Amino acid sequence: MSSDQMGHSERRSLYRFMTIYALSTLLLFGIGAVIFYQFEVYQMQENERRAIKRDSNRIIPLIKEADLEKLQQIEEMKVAVYNGKKEYLFGTFKPASVQWKQNFVLKGDTLRHSRVIPPPHRNHTAFMVIERQVDTSALSTLRQTILYASLLALFVVLGLGYFLGRLFIAPMRESIKKLNLFVQDTTHELNTPISTILTNIEMLEILGKCEKSEELERIEIASKTLSRIYEDLSYLKLNESYQRRVEPVDISLLLEERLTYFSSLVHAKGLRLSTEITPHIIQEIDRTDATRLYDNLLSNAIKYSNKGGEISLSLTAEGFLLKDTGRGMDAKTLAKVFERFERGDASEGGFGIGLDIVSGIVRHYGYRIEMDSVLGEGSVVRVWF
Repeated sequence: MSSDQMGHSERRSLYRFMTIYALSTLLLFGIGAVIFYQFEVYQMQENERRAIKRDSNRIIPLIKEADLEKLQQIEEMKVAVYNGKKEYLFGTFKPASVQWKQNFVLKGDTLRHSRVIPPPHRNHTAFMVIERQVDTSALSTLRQTILYASLLALFVVLGLGYFLGRLFIAPMRESIKKLNLFVQDTTHELNTPISTILTNIEMLEILGKCEKSEELERIEIASKTLSRIYEDLSYLKLNESYQRRVEPVDISLLLEERLTYFSSLVHAKGLRLSTEITPHIIQEIDRTDATRLYDNLLSNAIKYSNKGGEISLSLTAEGFLLKDTGRGMDAKTLAKVFERFERGDASEGGFGIGLDIVSGIVRHYGYRIEMDSVLGEGSVVRVWF
């Protein structure tokens, strides 16, 4: 992985930070924009109320004189006059209904004002209703301005969030880079002695120079355990840039080979192994991926099985099933078992990367994996092709 490329955990941390930062900033900006818009609407309505009240004062003399001719010449507003019983008398329009309890009523872009005509008006109380159109173009312009400002703010916030996020995760990236280099150097140094030990054990067995004693079997088991850890760490390190070679693979034959590889570990724990493997199950998969998939599932079943326990597995065209009578897990542990660095039982050691690798392979090939477990009774793993 180059220094400019980010790993999965780094990208996830960056996206989470950007999401929280952008949402919180835009929320504050949105609250401010709403308050500002409501204030501008209130100011517009207040200005219109003052204006229509001034206009009503201007036409009151015409109403007192009942000058209908001059009233009809007023184009910017409509006027209606009512008597003390609120019965319509005259005017330039006749409203269908009047809300007398509200002095100002804004409906759409129409503002209506009702008020008492100061006496004397032919020596009795009278009322007037004035209606005029309100210019809402300023509010439309304001809404467009707020919308454009919000879009601009969104781009600015995302850009700033990305910059700050990269700045904040820089120490984490540096630590991960050093850790990756350490793992790479460590696995490289482990490869040679492990390969040498395994090769020499095989040569001793083949040439018959030494009978396979219990001590030699322990060395073989320890070496294979180290070899599997090395292969997992190497796979994990190269997974970002690994070029898969997908080809038809006989999974049945591969699984038989891996069972032979783990036979010494099964024998050392006195486990009973029962298998039902359908011959010639062919899958389009990278051989290394397939090996890592079954190796991690088998090694976990062996590791967490009690001495003298039983492991059963089956392989069909539909999928793979593996069952053990080991320690099992509670629901809380099971929920996190496929997360990296999570271990079902810390007393057994390991790095907690095996099932994370399995989960990644399953997702890559569109498989489906299910795991059931009961504490103290064992676990069942199903991989559906």
